[in-house]
Amino acid sequence: MFPIIKLRIIQLKYDYKRILIMIALTMLLAFIFGYSSTGDYTLKVGIVDNDNTKISKELIKKISEDKEYEFIKLSSEDAKENIKSNSIKLSLIIEKGFEESLLKSSSVSVSVLSSESDLEVMNIEFLIKSKILKIYKDYNSAININNIILENNKTLIREKTLSEIYNSISTDSKEYIKINVETSENSAKKYDNTLHSIFGMTIMFVAFTIVFSIANILEDKELGVFNRMLISPIKRFSIIWQSMIVSIILGVGQIFIILYLSSIIFDVNYSGNYLGVFIVALVFVYAISALGFLVSMFVKTYAQLSVIMPIVLTSFAMIGGCMWPLEIVSSKLLITLSYFVPHRWAIEALTDILVRYKTLGEVVKPIFILIIMGAVFTVIGSILLNKFSEKIS
Repeated sequence: MFPIIKLRIIQLKYDYKRILIMIALTMLLAFIFGYSSTGDYTLKVGIVDNDNTKISKELIKKISEDKEYEFIKLSSEDAKENIKSNSIKLSLIIEKGFEESLLKSSSVSVSVLSSESDLEVMNIEFLIKSKILKIYKDYNSAININNIILENNKTLIREKTLSEIYNSISTDSKEYIKINVETSENSAKKYDNTLHSIFGMTIMFVAFTIVFSIANILEDKELGVFNRMLISPIKRFSIIWQSMIVSIILGVGQIFIILYLSSIIFDVNYSGNYLGVFIVALVFVYAISALGFLVSMFVKTYAQLSVIMPIVLTSFAMIGGCMWPLEIVSSKLLITLSYFVPHRWAIEALTDILVRYKTLGEVVKPIFILIIMGAVFTVIGSILLNKFSEKIS
């Protein structure tokens, strides 16, 4: 009933070694890229407290708990001078009115001065956001509990002041975590070089697997099998989707296998939305399968594809942010080009779901763009297929 699907499954018997190699290379390069920057280096970070309030001091205390950085208290002028002289790389400035803004649930005034924009600045920004959100959650919980006590038993407020309630929440917050939403805190989770490397290498090598899997069409062309398909009763659209569906299943399976292996090898805890991961994997693999089908209509032999596609896919991986985060890329041209590469949107969606814990509804944009890309590749490939079929007939 589905002869082309059966043919592609049979061909997988000869492709399994390549798939295993791609999985092994993903793990190896994720390890190399993820841990290449680790060492004993401790970044010095200046802290300027212009607010000088209880909450600003609490923020400094919580930030200083992170042992990856050495925090130094400075004045505004000293911070600027130290950055100019490269004595420190960046400084956190807590602006005046920080406590008042936080308690009013309005935007807080925190700045980061830096000599350059790179991963370390990103890490500090994520750290600051997470700590501010933690303090806000704790104080908001304390205020809510205080209000409840006032409403139910006004005499109890003498025994438990607002400050005491806050201290009890801060020292043992497990009890309160159960009754408070923590989505906002999780959304500001710190950038992780290892996770980015895993996602990037996964996307990169899955693209190789998919393209060379669907490129079996070229072998069929060389053997004359593809020509016989076109003059057979099988509809052309059926040839397209049957050729792509095995590659799609293979690609999605490879992504989940790599994520599972990485959780064991790198001790990574993925606690995001797995339905979202599946949908992202599905639309990305569809887009790459459609690209592979399109390229198969352009080139004539498998040997030509083997020369062209490694260059194209490696370029896509580099432009799309598989090897490094796009946040550190300063070239406007490369950033613009990345918008037209499927890899960018797949990494962005996976990072949002598994690192920033966003819901499926919050990653609609990259999913929609991947679907559009796949549809465009499919339409162009179908047009080329019709022209190829007309030449045969």
